[in-house]
Amino acid sequence: MALTHILSSVKSRMWRPVSAAALVLAAFSATAGGTSSDPVSGKSPLVVTGSADSEIFSFGRQVEVVGSARNVLVFGADVKVVGTVAEDVAAVGGTVIQSKGSFIGGDVLVLGGDYVNEAGSEGRTRSRETVVYAGYEKEIREMVLNPASALAPGLTWSFLAQRVLSVLFWFLVAAGVNTLIPSTVGSAISDLGANPLRIAAYGVGTLVAVSAGLSVLVGLIPGLVSTLLGLLVILGILVSYTFGRSVLQVTVGRYVQKRLPWVAGRTEMGALVVGSVIWTLVLSVPYAWTMAVLVLFSMSVGMTVTLGIRLMTPSQRPG
Repeated sequence: MALTHILSSVKSRMWRPVSAAALVLAAFSATAGGTSSDPVSGKSPLVVTGSADSEIFSFGRQVEVVGSARNVLVFGADVKVVGTVAEDVAAVGGTVIQSKGSFIGGDVLVLGGDYVNEAGSEGRTRSRETVVYAGYEKEIREMVLNPASALAPGLTWSFLAQRVLSVLFWFLVAAGVNTLIPSTVGSAISDLGANPLRIAAYGVGTLVAVSAGLSVLVGLIPGLVSTLLGLLVILGILVSYTFGRSVLQVTVGRYVQKRLPWVAGRTEMGALVVGSVIWTLVLSVPYAWTMAVLVLFSMSVGMTVTLGIRLMTPSQRPG
């Protein structure tokens, strides 16, 4: 529901970079302290005393609107509104504080933080929206201020526990997929072995075409329709990813069984366990995991497209 609100709130140029950040960062607050300095970065706050036409953008530095501004967008720090913001206020990895007597004429979007409204209903326009996602405060601020931390996460007990849970989760998912549609999984494995480059090309081409198509359609069709269409596309890609990763886990597991039968024996469950462990390890390698994710999505979508082509081509239908 929150994702729908976020996507449907993309009504002005102010929200477009924020929504992009929401999809990339997946939504991660820091409660505001005093106004003398930013408690995280140590920088003095950016005090805005300008005119109503000013567009304020800050990265890692607290913003305090004493005068007036048109839009305010802050990454990795807090926003304090004492004066007037004519349109929208957004904070990614920070908190928005609206002081008593201040006014915000547009929407308020907070990802990984909180919204403190001391001005009450008089300080907002009733028809405007407020979207707040308050989870993972420290994580999103750290990710915004230090993007490398997302590419190379530290080796902690929490990180290890997540990897163990990932192995268990993807083993169960792959086992379910392999049990429910074994013939489809077998066909995908055969296609993968016959021409992996073609499947990768199908996947990359489809992802690029879908991304470009959605970017064009968002500006041509009504907001609600484009939102629903976007959600359907995302759902389709996630279903393809689930199917494709399950196939790749079986493929890798069987390959290891052939080369090292003593590792997992020759059972299908053993192949699924080995495949789940190997892919989880690959996706845990610092920096390299980003390329692995791209490979997984490309191959997964490519396998789905290949199966779709087979179903639509009478000469290639099974049986």
